[in-house]
Amino acid sequence: MRTRQDAEALAASMVAVGKEMGVEVHAILNPMNEPTGRAVGNALEVFEALECLDGGGPADLREIVLDLSEKIAGVSRAELERLLDDGSARGRFDQLVAAQCGSPADLPRLGEIQKAPLIREVIASAGGVVSRVDAGLVGQAALQLGAGRVKATDGVDFSVGFDKFVKCGQPIHAGQAVCRIHTRATEDSDMAEAMIEKAVKISAL
Repeated sequence: MRTRQDAEALAASMVAVGKEMGVEVHAILNPMNEPTGRAVGNALEVFEALECLDGGGPADLREIVLDLSEKIAGVSRAELERLLDDGSARGRFDQLVAAQCGSPADLPRLGEIQKAPLIREVIASAGGVVSRVDAGLVGQAALQLGAGRVKATDGVDFSVGFDKFVKCGQPIHAGQAVCRIHTRATEDSDMAEAMIEKAVKISAL
């Protein structure tokens, strides 16, 4: 949603529907003025989620995972943090993968299995501090790369997208990478780079 008022109205309506159906529903408002985490795209986000399950990953992703889990897990936040950090959460995820005939041993190799043919860095032309990463533009760029569907019959490319994104408030110098683009064709990289340059604003210190 574009405004907090609209987000609160939607959250309230979803909670109300759940209550009508006899289902306990919780809503958490999460800022989306920039992408959560540092990756956008199917396999790239899964790999980042695995990092979180291993006790690492971007701080903002870990926070929303803990916020959501705290609502439904019935244990303290400190206990949830322990489960992430001691490998328990990752172990349970591996069990879920195995139960669906997947191979947990392949998970560390996800970056290789779903590697896009072309990986290009978007380089900052000036130094300063990152003041904007437009999540809407980034999402549109990912969609045009094939990471999502415009219509139900469209295919999805699991390998394409972005990673190693800078975050708002982060200092950056000229020549530093803003993010990496994962694509299958040079023209796709060119298109995505142009959109990322519009999406990311670097302000003077």
